[in-house]
Amino acid sequence: MVIYTNSKYAIGCYTKYKKKWLIQSWRCAQGFSRDNDDILINILEKLRQREAVGVKTDFEWVKGHSGVFGNEQADKLATAGASKVL
Repeated sequence: MVIYTNSKYAIGCYTKYKKKWLIQSWRCAQGFSRDNDDILINILEKLRQREAVGVKTDFEWVKGHSGVFGNEQADKLATAGASKVL
């Protein structure tokens, strides 16, 4: 599976930072919890489960607001979701 995203941070969470963050118990250098760590932990666990059964996940960066259909649709959904009252 390939996940296309315009977030280099999201790609980095999986490809660069996850091992370090696991060692640090999801704390930043100052000892504070990471923003959205609950979401990141959940996503990384789902990806780990996929890998455990042999399903590879790759990430590919796409430029935001460049006409990539799926990215434009994701932006619309994110905008709509952000305006909802929880």
